[in-house]
Amino acid sequence: MNNIPVRVVMDNGILDWALAVPENSAIRTAKDFKGTTIGVFSLATGGIAFMKSYFRAAGIDPDTDVKLIPLGLGAPPVEALRDNRVQSLLYWGSALASFENAGLKLRYFQGDDWAHYPDFTLSTLQKTIDADPAMIEVIAKGAAKASVFVMENPDCQRRLFWAKWPGNKPTGADEATLIRWDTNNLRLQLNAMRGAFELNGGKLWGNATPGAYGRIQTFMQTAGLIPHGIDPATYMPSIPNFFQKINDFDAAAIRSQAASCPM
Repeated sequence: MNNIPVRVVMDNGILDWALAVPENSAIRTAKDFKGTTIGVFSLATGGIAFMKSYFRAAGIDPDTDVKLIPLGLGAPPVEALRDNRVQSLLYWGSALASFENAGLKLRYFQGDDWAHYPDFTLSTLQKTIDADPAMIEVIAKGAAKASVFVMENPDCQRRLFWAKWPGNKPTGADEATLIRWDTNNLRLQLNAMRGAFELNGGKLWGNATPGAYGRIQTFMQTAGLIPHGIDPATYMPSIPNFFQKINDFDAAAIRSQAASCPM
């Protein structure tokens, strides 16, 4: 805790880390991970704390019953799982999507509590809110509108993104394969966004609650990641009815626009 007055502007996702095993793996329960080797991005990667909690709940000592190997991103994790040098991979959603796109058939394991933790968050400093609250509202409302649009028609979002920013279009395969890769990546991201929407009441896009951020704060304290906590309400923006304001738009009109896909 550094006493920096950061405020949550939008909660855009829930924790999407997972332990992934090959589709035909003999690992079927948390206890089956005992004695296995797990590939991770690095030995300091954020998902390890959640993995350790998951294993302890299953009666596994994460410090002695499993082995971790840092593999980074790209081809090394894929090849390590294929060659059985590791029996599972601990990564976040978009990384797992890239492994699937590389040809891996995976099953996922997550702790029951993981979906109750907020993850990706749009945030700003209190001084920015004080200086220009209208700007904060406009940016967040635009993101909320975009959330409605992409949920209605993910493929239209893909086509618009490729047309507007062709330099960010994936390469290295035929058009049909590139579409499949991007669609799979987007699917996992939308699952996390939808989870955050439901976690925080299921009515307001980007809505954040002290309860959700209090849970992740408590987890981080218990895991020894932070020494102490603060009042979770402190994380919320000081603009009255902020999340209601950024959702004050014609969602039906946006869904209709997305359905027709203005290309």
